[in-house]
Amino acid sequence: MKVKFRKFAIRGSLFLALCGVSTIGFGQSLAKEGNYDYMSCFSGEERGSISTDASHRAVLQDYTGSNRAAVPGTYLDGSSFHCIALVNSLGPRTARTSVCEAVDKDGDRTFTRFTGDGVTAENVFIGGTGKYVGMERAGKAEYIQFPVIQPGTFQTCVRQTGTYKLK
Repeated sequence: MKVKFRKFAIRGSLFLALCGVSTIGFGQSLAKEGNYDYMSCFSGEERGSISTDASHRAVLQDYTGSNRAAVPGTYLDGSSFHCIALVNSLGPRTARTSVCEAVDKDGDRTFTRFTGDGVTAENVFIGGTGKYVGMERAGKAEYIQFPVIQPGTFQTCVRQTGTYKLK
């Protein structure tokens, strides 16, 4: 009888521990300030382009995607976004400027501008709604490019890291 009870107690404790671990990050409110680390993956289309030759080109991109944080339930985890970008290659230099709107699970929105070279970018918080009104944010983005599957489209993931502070 003691052996059966001990097995039940161990299994029950293990089950409760696993249930507790699996719910970390869900149902939590967002910390007022902290670091963020999330992956943004998206796909989109080239909406227009101009070029004089292969080394001088400007492209307007329109894309949507979703964010997944390294720690579930943290800043922008599970949110979706829409961006418009201008990418230009002028000789050996590439420049990329994007403006993005993200919406989280609560319906609150952020507006962010990214400026960089297509490999890395700095991001600046422009504004937001709900819990993001008055937020401060600073960070960087590192792009991971994927092969083009269909001409005029693209697929990319961006690792975003930095700090934020809610008002």
